[in-house]
Amino acid sequence: MKIKFIRFAKYFSIASCLILFIPGFSLPKFYQYINEDGVKCYTDDPSLISDVKDENIIVHKDKYDGLSREEKKKLKAKQARDIEESEQQTREVFDRFNKELQEEERMKKEAEHLKKTVTKVRILKNRVLVPVTMGYYGREITVELLLDTGASITAVSSNVAEQLELGAGKRSAARVAGGGIVRTRIVKIEYLKVGPKIYNEPAIMVFKKKGPAQDFHGLLGQDFLLNFVYTIDYEKSLIVWLQ
Repeated sequence: MKIKFIRFAKYFSIASCLILFIPGFSLPKFYQYINEDGVKCYTDDPSLISDVKDENIIVHKDKYDGLSREEKKKLKAKQARDIEESEQQTREVFDRFNKELQEEERMKKEAEHLKKTVTKVRILKNRVLVPVTMGYYGREITVELLLDTGASITAVSSNVAEQLELGAGKRSAARVAGGGIVRTRIVKIEYLKVGPKIYNEPAIMVFKKKGPAQDFHGLLGQDFLLNFVYTIDYEKSLIVWLQ
């Protein structure tokens, strides 16, 4: 609102100048005089200065004084053209202002719509890396998780758990690729959030990260994904939320 007000003030100033500085624009005839108290006064009513001495009166004449009828006619016609041109310029200024406001409003609505319907992701060798925000007792962290439709539960590394200061949770175990079993723990957090979509009070798995460094910090599992209808736009690197 502040930005719009400043811009409006700018356009209003321009429009005012166009009106006030019309070529030939002037005030009508008026009188400047000194009253009996020695105060300088102004009026366009000659009846108010009938008792004032002539030497105390200065007459400010209008531009038509001393002109012939034909000259007055031409001057008035020119003034009328100047006023019409200035009014047209003023309308154009405000038209541009209104169009800019409309375009700003359109872009704002479009951005709000996109914010609610798409989420930017990273596509890395056909893997979808999703920015996921997790909340726990007033603390919040955003990390990239691998979208994994084969994982029944969202899982994060112990490094993420330490940053979020997760509680101990319940001890558990999980089978990994190759058939091995790893020790894990299950911790209930406040929420998982991806773009506009929030899953409240999920139980997530915490595992100790081993092996070479990965490009992600865990898995975004079906516990989150099954709550929403979506599709992946691989060309634009987007999750498109359908519901």
